[in-house]
Amino acid sequence: MNNKKNVFISILIGLDTLGTLFFFLDDIVFYLRSVLSFYMPFETLDILMIYIKWIIIIIIGGGMAVFCYYFVFLRLPKAYKSLSKKKKIASIFFSVIFSLYITLSLVLSAGNLLTKPLFTWYNIALFFLLLLLFFTIFILFVAVDGFESYNKEKKISIKRLFVYSLPIMIIWVIYLLGSLPANASSDTFYQWSLIHSNPVILDNWHPLIHSMFYKAITYIWNSMTALALVQILILSLIYGYGLYSLEKTGFNKKWLWFIAFAVGISPLNGFFVNTLWKDILYSGFVLLLMIYIFNIIVTKGLWLKNKGNVILFAFVLFLTASFRNNGIVPATLVGLFLFVFICVNCRKYLGRVIVIGTLFTVVFLGYSIGIMKAFNVVQPPFSNGVGLPLQVAAGVINNGTITEEERDFFRKIKTDEDWQSYYPYLADNIKNVTPLDNDYLEENVGEFLKKTIAVSLANPRQAIVAYLNQTDLLWSYVDKGRFFTFLYNPDNGEKIINAFKEGRPGFSAQHPHGFDYVDIDAISHRTTILTPIVGGLYLLAEALLRATLLYNPAFYLALLTFLSFAFMVKRGRNSILPILFLMITIFGNVLSLYMSIVAHDLRYAYPILFAMPFLVAALWVNPSKEISNVKTEEGCV
Repeated sequence: MNNKKNVFISILIGLDTLGTLFFFLDDIVFYLRSVLSFYMPFETLDILMIYIKWIIIIIIGGGMAVFCYYFVFLRLPKAYKSLSKKKKIASIFFSVIFSLYITLSLVLSAGNLLTKPLFTWYNIALFFLLLLLFFTIFILFVAVDGFESYNKEKKISIKRLFVYSLPIMIIWVIYLLGSLPANASSDTFYQWSLIHSNPVILDNWHPLIHSMFYKAITYIWNSMTALALVQILILSLIYGYGLYSLEKTGFNKKWLWFIAFAVGISPLNGFFVNTLWKDILYSGFVLLLMIYIFNIIVTKGLWLKNKGNVILFAFVLFLTASFRNNGIVPATLVGLFLFVFICVNCRKYLGRVIVIGTLFTVVFLGYSIGIMKAFNVVQPPFSNGVGLPLQVAAGVINNGTITEEERDFFRKIKTDEDWQSYYPYLADNIKNVTPLDNDYLEENVGEFLKKTIAVSLANPRQAIVAYLNQTDLLWSYVDKGRFFTFLYNPDNGEKIINAFKEGRPGFSAQHPHGFDYVDIDAISHRTTILTPIVGGLYLLAEALLRATLLYNPAFYLALLTFLSFAFMVKRGRNSILPILFLMITIFGNVLSLYMSIVAHDLRYAYPILFAMPFLVAALWVNPSKEISNVKTEEGCV
């Protein structure tokens, strides 16, 4: 095909891209408009949005045309021919499946799932555009060499850990100084009132270990600021350890410094690490597990030669499993993959893996059963554990057709009126806010699950829609304004505190333990010279979330999936187990959310966003046996 035809076809594909993606920009423009509406008249804003939308689609369409000409026509044929037959088949298979998934995600993200048609010419065109894009990128990625970092086992001082941690820590403290005493939501105030009750109320609604950790800190300094500072210290040291581990493999230090400052400066991280939620420290422990796994992979298991590392691994498994109830899923999967990896790569240390599993099991069961029973720890309502099935049942009851017998059963759990409190993206209305017979539900949980499955099979579209709506934080590329507790708003925090001061019953009902033993001044909002600056960064972070993919968990999950499979194909079958092992913590956490997520709330997926920079960098390290200094006589096979 001659050059003129290449140019002509590239332009046509660019125009097709422009038309296909035109309507997907509506949500982005909508949120951009809502942010800018505070700064200019609506008439001016409407005109500006029209120009911005056309500029964006012209850039995208033009970019696709250039991409097709240079990469599809000039570079793809040669790259494709250079691959083996197996790599070609794997590339085609993955590109089709991945493009289909992204197409469905975009289509379902952009409209009403109950009425939106899926198989239209418009959606088919979108699928083939994405297939062309991802297939080309995938083939070129697999075929081109020279951009991986090979493991060189460099000897560097442990001081480098603190060197990388320091700038991250300083930047996060600056964020804290603009949001004193710390960022806190209604959940935080509930937990704060728990640990200050007299006597202390042992309640596992928020994980007991997390509450007791907070309680221990308050003995030294009774302030939310102390909790935030300790949280910053722990998380920055974890990231410093990750960057130190990367440098030990010979990773380019310039990129490591870029990651350090990017992680620190990110407005999302700046706010979240100063927010007192269990999800934040949990995200740090998830990342620490990944770093340990990375060190095990690049040393072919020799990291476990150190007995201290064995104990630390078991301890971090326990922290991951106990700081969030869903953490038991990634912790268990990590344990299983560790066993398989060591059996394949370093059988000499199989006994140490068994020690890790035994330690974790004994400590976790001793805590979750022994301590809970010994101290009569109050457990959350049973409905909390079946929030997702309740949400699916509510979606079918409200939007589908069920028999009178089935309806009578569900009436024993909630009244017809209370079932109507269903909201597609938040399970709280069903499981907590409106009345529910927890005792009956717990005693008849088997029958409840059986009935829920039955009504779902009878109303498959309504059930699938209810499930997709509840979990769309993990697959949707459009926010639609549903990130309920994206960031802490100081005004909302002040309202909660003032409500307690005034004894408003509505707030007291949500916080039954009250603030009787709490020093209100210790948790009241304070302003500093940095407060307006941090407030501006808050607005920036919110705009980036609403109008871009920068803080979209689904986007990063897709990117990790793409990179993981690309590196597997590139490096061959021996890389499959190590890459799966590296990714299993984050994918295990995602799996647990697909089993239990109760709100379209960004903090539940924060481990993805927090670990992403390290994880992407770690994928670029190729721990090949030929280049690594690991020796067979040390125990590796």
